Amino acid sequence: MLSRVANSLYWAGRYIERCDHTARFVNINYFSSLDTPNNMSEKEKLVLESLLFLAGNDYEGEITEKEVLHHIGFDKENPLSILSTARLARTNAHGTRHLISSETWEAINKFYHFVNNYHVDTFVSTGLYDLTTKLNEACSTIREKIIRTLLHDEVWALLMLGIHLERAFQIIRLINTKLLDIKKIEESSGEHHDLTYEWATLLRCAEVYDMSKKFYRRTPNKSQTIEFLLLNAKNPKSLRSNVEKIFSYLNRIGGEREPEPGNIEFEVGKYLSELQYMTMEDIGEDPTDFILSTFDRLNQVGGKFEEDYLFF
Repeated sequence: MLSRVANSLYWAGRYIERCDHTARFVNINYFSSLDTPNNMSEKEKLVLESLLFLAGNDYEGEITEKEVLHHIGFDKENPLSILSTARLARTNAHGTRHLISSETWEAINKFYHFVNNYHVDTFVSTGLYDLTTKLNEACSTIREKIIRTLLHDEVWALLMLGIHLERAFQIIRLINTKLLDIKKIEESSGEHHDLTYEWATLLRCAEVYDMSKKFYRRTPNKSQTIEFLLLNAKNPKSLRSNVEKIFSYLNRIGGEREPEPGNIEFEVGKYLSELQYMTMEDIGEDPTDFILSTFDRLNQVGGKFEEDYLFF
């Protein structure tokens, strides 16, 4: 397989997953803020800043609801907007049409045209719930088509590798964003709050609220939420579970290649071993340093994969 084709498959997977997480976060964080018990979270500015922070944007315009939603949703100049991400997913998939199933291509193509044809004025006024909900459904359909209609070979593995690496990134972004929100809430009021609602919102953004309640049999708190999203082996959205998947797809892509010091298989296998034996005591009461170091570690994984397999 040509390295440019492998690159397109890998990035198509990443952009699909990125669009899914952005749409869900905008939906849940926006609408949850309308019912939050914390006074600071009710303020529009905090919600909009949270949306921008998750998307990684250094937005310089006026922080108004319509402008921020336009920037995150349909700004063609913003490479992280939902529209830009959907377009990049389709562009990368288009170059691999001869390798993927017609069902997968049609799902990706339909997904892009739905976003591209959605009226931006409708989105920023009354269409936020409609667009983001349908986008989440479309991304789920694409992943289902990838799993059900492709041969489970290196093409499938490259798409799935992109999906799970991006998912690991997005889980870390979710945690980092919520930690910043909570810090702003406490600094603004100068009081200690019951943050159960904030942790529940974080879990809903990752689609694991119900399973967290089932696993722990109690309302969410800081320690169990962070543990569930980072280290829990039974949670398919956790950092650990995604690194396990990344390692398995690398083995499929690499074939007979043995993990050796310096190659991507070795580095990810070493990282996975660390996560398998890590506890919340290792992360500490304040997970900020761990979150930042995890960003660096995942960037290293992505960079090393591109170096070993995509850049020749």
